Amino acid sequence: MKLQKEKIGFLLLLVSVFVATGSYSQNIETIIKSDPIKMGGNISLNTTSELIEDSTLTTDRFYYYLSGGINTQLFGFLSVPFTFAYTNNVLTKNLALPYNRFSIAPNYKKFTAYMGFNSMSFGKYTLSGHDYLGAGALYEGDVWHIEGFFGRMRKAVQPDSTNAEPSYKRMGGGVKIGYHNENYDVGFDVIKVKDDSSSVSFLGYENQYIAPKDNIAASVRLKTTLWKKLTLSGEYGVSILNRYMVQDTATSRASDVLIETDGEDVCFQAFDVALGYSFGDHSIGFGYSRIPPNYETLGGYYFAEDEETYTVNFSSLLFNHVSVSGDVGLRHDNLDNQKLTTDNSIAVNLAASGNITQKLNFNVSYNNNQQYLNLRNKYEELMQTTEFENLDTTEYSRLNNTTNLGLNYMLSNTETASNSISASFMYQTTSDHQRYDTTTANSKIYNGNLGYCLSLIPQKMSASVTFGYNRTEMQHQNTDMYTTSVSVNKTLFGQVSGSLSGTYAYTKVDSVKSNVVNGRMSLSYTLKQSHNFSLSLNYINNSQARGNRNRLTMNLGYTYSFDIINREKHRKDDEEQN
Repeated sequence: MKLQKEKIGFLLLLVSVFVATGSYSQNIETIIKSDPIKMGGNISLNTTSELIEDSTLTTDRFYYYLSGGINTQLFGFLSVPFTFAYTNNVLTKNLALPYNRFSIAPNYKKFTAYMGFNSMSFGKYTLSGHDYLGAGALYEGDVWHIEGFFGRMRKAVQPDSTNAEPSYKRMGGGVKIGYHNENYDVGFDVIKVKDDSSSVSFLGYENQYIAPKDNIAASVRLKTTLWKKLTLSGEYGVSILNRYMVQDTATSRASDVLIETDGEDVCFQAFDVALGYSFGDHSIGFGYSRIPPNYETLGGYYFAEDEETYTVNFSSLLFNHVSVSGDVGLRHDNLDNQKLTTDNSIAVNLAASGNITQKLNFNVSYNNNQQYLNLRNKYEELMQTTEFENLDTTEYSRLNNTTNLGLNYMLSNTETASNSISASFMYQTTSDHQRYDTTTANSKIYNGNLGYCLSLIPQKMSASVTFGYNRTEMQHQNTDMYTTSVSVNKTLFGQVSGSLSGTYAYTKVDSVKSNVVNGRMSLSYTLKQSHNFSLSLNYINNSQARGNRNRLTMNLGYTYSFDIINREKHRKDDEEQN
């Protein structure tokens, strides 16, 4: 712990020395003429309270959310942005990734330092948007890109009777280096993440035990132009993970500096490659990727795993106003042949959008996702003596077809008013076909919406009405839903604006009927362009055969926006000129 604090302190000292040294090289005249301090930003406080509580929902009756962002600029060359967020919602307390946070990121020319809560992304196989509490640095040059971080990626959460998920304190760090010019874009990154096995005690909660982990991962990237507009890109990643790190080991090896060798070490390798060619307003591309089963690094919350994909994609602009695009992909899993099922899928995606006339535009898309699933019984496979025994009666395919169509027609558009109508339709079918079985599980979904929108510019008012219908047909159940929504937005007077909206939904599931009414009202008032006050009420009534359920929620909000400049120096200059 002491060593970690010394590393963070040393990094902050280097940033401070750099800023202090670089400031002397600035143009003195520019610094003298610049405002000593500029400060701008906003601070918001929002509260939510339940006036009528729905007993079926486990939410707090009252909680608040405080957030803000402040940017301070010193003498026109050093910018220091600061952000924070805080809430009293108890549901966020026992989380390994806390909701309450702060961040400060001073930047100078091409350099930026990060302190507090931040996140970084390196490669798709190493670090992908993971939050951390600590320090980081970034250099964004003309051809070089260098960034790094060190900090806490998870806080320790002790096991208790509330069934909160326990978590070890997880520390990590890494660096990313990239170089690019007109022909090449290359990069390399590496991260090291390790759990502190002594940060959590499972005494009395042995049934909730989780093993600490240790991980080192790296990746390399390349993008280059092979010939004119023919591009090649790819990325290769490797992750060495100790999934069950042994605690309190007596032996120590030199290799343990990279990763603990006592435990269960596994090594993953993943890669992808893509080839693209563009000509005029058209492009075509091919891609291949392979990610092994159980691929994992501690630098992300989710990684795809156990899949091999082949893709072909294209895009084109037709008649200068209609764009079309699409891709076809083949995917399968069970790469190590250890599963009882092998999932093969074919995905076709097509989309087009554009203007039919000056007033009428459209968008249409089609998605076809087909999966073939083969179930294997290991015992039957072992006992089989001829190819005619144990015919696979569990092989089936699943087919999803989705078609979307959207139209928007502008009825009129003048300086005082505009109105338009829009329509959308979606049709989806899902079918499961099982080999040697005449029964199939099919479903159909129909969804349509028709809307009208009116805007009165001098009156600062807009209104809309929407009608919707949804029907879902399944083997043993049909669901119909009819919805009607109305909304009005208007600037009432001065800086006061308000909105009123309501939705009524009638649902029928076979013979069971229900009615849902949702009403919302909101008011907003801006004072001197710096203070904004908001109030909203949301009411929900659900009426069905089992009884009525009501919920009324009120939200109060206040936002203060400011822009403070130290003008004392300019006042003296103006007085001298006068």
